[in-house]
Amino acid sequence: MQALRLARAAGDVHAGAYVLTAMSFQTMLREYPHGAADMAEAAFERAKHAAAPRVLAFAKLAEARAYGRAGDANAAGAVLAAQPATRESSAVAEKSSLPTASTSSGWATSFPFRASA
Repeated sequence: MQALRLARAAGDVHAGAYVLTAMSFQTMLREYPHGAADMAEAAFERAKHAAAPRVLAFAKLAEARAYGRAGDANAAGAVLAAQPATRESSAVAEKSSLPTASTSSGWATSFPFRASA
């Protein structure tokens, strides 16, 4: 909680979203998946206009995992299928030194995976 307060006091949206997302993973591991999904969604909503796409993707990943842990496959799939990248976050990504996925195809489609049978 102190890290979240410090990020807020510093006005660091990236750090705040990361800390809240990490807190959601801990909440999920303590067997409160619905609370974890709420925390991850809140991290995304708070940072969606200011954070880099990789921060937003981390929040959506946490939200999807929490729904999966809760046994709600439909909600987890919906979270993963959504395109969290916005025009504002794309502008932030252009300033970033790390490569990012194209916003036109959505971040979820940029990762290769095999569907299990």
